[in-house]
Amino acid sequence: MTAHAGGESRRHEVEPASPDSGPARHAVADSQASITPIILVGMNRSGTKWLSNIICSHDAVIGIQSPRFGGILESEMLGPMRDKFDPAFPDDYVALVELWSRTEFFRLARFDKRTFYELDPRPRTVLELFGLAMDELARRNGCQFWLQKTSPENAPAVLEHFTNAKVVITRRDLLDNVRSTMALQKRYRSPRPLHATYRYVYQDKILARICRRRQVVQMRYEDLKAEPEREKARLFAELGLSRPSNPAPAAFPRNTSFASDDQRQQILPPRQRWLVRAFATCVRLIPLPLFSAAIGLRKWWLGYRPRPFFPDSFGELGDQLVDRSKGRGGER
Repeated sequence: MTAHAGGESRRHEVEPASPDSGPARHAVADSQASITPIILVGMNRSGTKWLSNIICSHDAVIGIQSPRFGGILESEMLGPMRDKFDPAFPDDYVALVELWSRTEFFRLARFDKRTFYELDPRPRTVLELFGLAMDELARRNGCQFWLQKTSPENAPAVLEHFTNAKVVITRRDLLDNVRSTMALQKRYRSPRPLHATYRYVYQDKILARICRRRQVVQMRYEDLKAEPEREKARLFAELGLSRPSNPAPAAFPRNTSFASDDQRQQILPPRQRWLVRAFATCVRLIPLPLFSAAIGLRKWWLGYRPRPFFPDSFGELGDQLVDRSKGRGGER
């Protein structure tokens, strides 16, 4: 089941919160037991959005999707906002709820922010608040599962909290992943193949550690592309989802960085392919803790500050500011 933005034809319409619903009415443990999260984790450019949309095409799964973003929305609550707010402090809790309530994710989920102020006891962490909200969203729409995707970097903390979650891991071939990343980078900056390679290896190491520690459903982008129906059936079976009697296609098509197959082949000529493979082989020798420490040191040295929100998190509200900026002679 999917929650869509207005103006899009759809099989399902997400049910709005009512005065008799909301997290405050369902905070007891036994009412939470019937709802199971599905956490999808994958490296950049590995088909996480496509796979999320496929899973959300099942009637037992609820996910927040929008035509504006090509389908599934990734919530800041699992990433940047998790580290910016401590809901144990009342002022942080108010700021968190008020900011989240202005996002596109919150609007499409049709949450009522008043219910978050009625919670007693109040959630002690951002992930606890998010879990309560998504459980209620699934319950309100008659779904057994809710889905959210996240990055490998955020996944350890997310999975530590959602211990009952079903975990889906997706990977992609090294060269094709680097090609896709470079094609996307060309739209904004000069492509950086070695940067894309070390990021690929780092995320792959995190995924391997998750696979060792958790029972996961493993998917590969290449297999899904070659045999979509077979892989979809396997995915549903391993998640414990019944095969739909009247299967419907995913509401959103596969997104791609490539304009054509010719463009795909033009990226990474033979010499660069050799360099990427050699660099990946060397980087794989670095233990994950040392890898993480080196990345943290680099961010500190460069004064890196993560953005608290994803691009376009505020939908039309952000568009209005961009339009005003362009009207003054340029976007900052």
